Amino acid sequence: MKKHVVCGILCFCLIAAVMISGCIGVPDAEKKLIVVGIGENNPPYGYPDENGTYVGLDVESIEWIAQQNGYDIAYMGLPWTNIVNNVANETVDIIYCGLTITPERNEIVDFSDPYMIVNFAIAVLPNSSLTKEDVLSGNVSISTQTGGTSHAWTEKNLNETGILGKGNLRPQATIDDAFAMLADGKCDAIIYDEVTVNSYVAKGLAKKIGVIEVNELYGVAVRKGDNETLQMINKGIADLQASPKWQELLDKYGVILS
Repeated sequence: MKKHVVCGILCFCLIAAVMISGCIGVPDAEKKLIVVGIGENNPPYGYPDENGTYVGLDVESIEWIAQQNGYDIAYMGLPWTNIVNNVANETVDIIYCGLTITPERNEIVDFSDPYMIVNFAIAVLPNSSLTKEDVLSGNVSISTQTGGTSHAWTEKNLNETGILGKGNLRPQATIDDAFAMLADGKCDAIIYDEVTVNSYVAKGLAKKIGVIEVNELYGVAVRKGDNETLQMINKGIADLQASPKWQELLDKYGVILS
């Protein structure tokens, strides 16, 4: 082989290695890589910090689990609508980011054992005089995250029943976009995961005026039939929640479990 061809191949390999190391660290030849799908911006579970690095309760949870079990991790931010399809079509290996276990999703993916139980909360601006009763009686405009279970609940219970006026459900691509809409006065209230709402309340961006008890179970989505990954995740969740690290993470991200 000619010398310049060899050099070209070596340069290409070096560039590829640098690109990989910049994204996920230098892979360990002895470790398997798991590509983890997370919502594009879903605090406190998974979201980019000011440097664009993904952080959050579920991000640190899977990192701890991976380290304990000899896996490497890479992340991929995904739109929430039909997010589990990204596991089925092998874009990612798992979804670990505040994902509700539902019968519909369970037809597409397998789920881990539940690791959290969460209700919905209703949020308004800090100076708002609206009550929970005002919101649930439909005298408002409401935002939430497109494609999530809070979106489905609001459609079923407020839209399809005719309680909420036409055009008054205004879902957004991310929950951060929904709270931006609230701040801009483009909606009156938000219905979403209580843990996430609490994180915005803690920042002074909203006020929680009520809880809707739905007792949703959160789990990790795994490709159908991928029993090796499923068993590793189940054991990892059990080990994490039995360790001091779990409470440390809950405290770090301000998560209070009921």
